[in-house]
Amino acid sequence: MHEMGLAQSILEIALEAARGEKVRRIDLQIGKAQMVKPESLEFSFRLAADGTAAAGAGFAITELPLVLRCAQCSAESEADLPPWNCRQCGSSETEILSGDEFQVEAVELESGRVVRRQTSAAHS
Repeated sequence: MHEMGLAQSILEIALEAARGEKVRRIDLQIGKAQMVKPESLEFSFRLAADGTAAAGAGFAITELPLVLRCAQCSAESEADLPPWNCRQCGSSETEILSGDEFQVEAVELESGRVVRRQTSAAHS
């Protein structure tokens, strides 16, 4: 099950952020290209988190649209399910611009403290 592997990764990130404190909620951003079923992910997470500081944690999932660019006509469009062909010319030569993300954005702890995803600034 695809979702179980993702759930285990989420659990590791949440427990690292919590540093022993109980986890209340996990905010996720998931791109459509990941083809994740939220109910399956939450069920898998409950199984993986049982007996840990993240047991019983809730999810807030933001689904990000899948945006493609066509190599033939350069059109950009949103897509839902494969095959991901260009909506303008029908070409199958497309690249994903966004929508393949899978990120833990924040972990809310029982104390109310929120640990946000670290982003690094680009260096010249």
